Amino acid sequence: MLILLIGFSLTYYTLIILLYVGLTRLKNPQVQHITFVSIVIAAKDEGRIVQHCLNSISRLDYPGDRYEVILVDDHSSDNTADIMAQYAKDHAGWKILSPKKGDTFPPGKKPALEKGIAASQGELIFTTDADCVVPPRWLKGMVNYFNDEVGMVLGFSTMVEGNGFRQRFFEFEDLVSAITAAGGTGLGYPPFCVGRNLAYRREAFYQVGGFSKITHVASGDDLLLMQLIRDKTHWKIAYCHNPETFVRTFKRDGLATLIHQKRRRYGKPLHYTIPTFLLASFILIYHLDLITIPFLFPGLILPWISAIIIKWALEFSLFRRGALAFKQPHLTAYFPLMMVLYPFYVILFSLWGSLAKYRWK
Repeated sequence: MLILLIGFSLTYYTLIILLYVGLTRLKNPQVQHITFVSIVIAAKDEGRIVQHCLNSISRLDYPGDRYEVILVDDHSSDNTADIMAQYAKDHAGWKILSPKKGDTFPPGKKPALEKGIAASQGELIFTTDADCVVPPRWLKGMVNYFNDEVGMVLGFSTMVEGNGFRQRFFEFEDLVSAITAAGGTGLGYPPFCVGRNLAYRREAFYQVGGFSKITHVASGDDLLLMQLIRDKTHWKIAYCHNPETFVRTFKRDGLATLIHQKRRRYGKPLHYTIPTFLLASFILIYHLDLITIPFLFPGLILPWISAIIIKWALEFSLFRRGALAFKQPHLTAYFPLMMVLYPFYVILFSLWGSLAKYRWK
């Protein structure tokens, strides 16, 4: 067991060091572009909050004749469609798509997005969620990363500023996800992304068949699409770490809604590509081993403590680098507590989300 602990630990340490190197390789583009962009947003039962998203889009600092907004109502049962229709009426270049009687438009986020993309004209497709707010320079900052080789740009998203431990925990979660995605992208192999801040070429989207190959999964309009573009096309993927492009999302009310959201977020390991699945499985197993070793192998307590100390030192170095890059330095103070709680949290929702069925809404 000692050899296994040493081998697993050295492998994990190597992964942390590689992610650190990947973060150092992220670059800011030197050339500015003004490309025609289509912003596509699918919304379902977001009447309570969607106006914040639409207000933020209406304040974008981008030439008005160089972008359009496609709003898609995914069979909402509240006033979401009415709110979006009013915004579409009041803003040039905006349109709303709603299901009509006899329409073959099926429910679900991916069909809604695909319908919106089909109705759009932009060379670049930008997506965010209806419970998010985008900054004024969102388009300007992200578009610059699309050189001739890049087919998709990943972006950072975290919660709207607030107080309390729950707020800090989910900020920590978003930052860890961003560090992993950005570090992997810097190494040439992005493992994750978020649909709250995502952009891709229309050509790349249709080159992989849109969402047709991933319709069997309830979610995955972001991660699974990214995997297809990464593995099945010649396009490169970039990570935008420009603070002027960071998207904010509102926290969800209610424990049941929150649990469902987290199961959906962590419930896709069985749909990862083989390298990503093996990587995620290794990290999960390694942390399970660290949790159980003190109870099952008390004779290894000293090597276990040494492994934990080295692990946390390397993780803190990576986390601090990422916290500075993504303008979240306040989270470094929470690192010791979070690194005790966070592995249990990820293990719980990864296993639960993989074994249980879930839907978008």
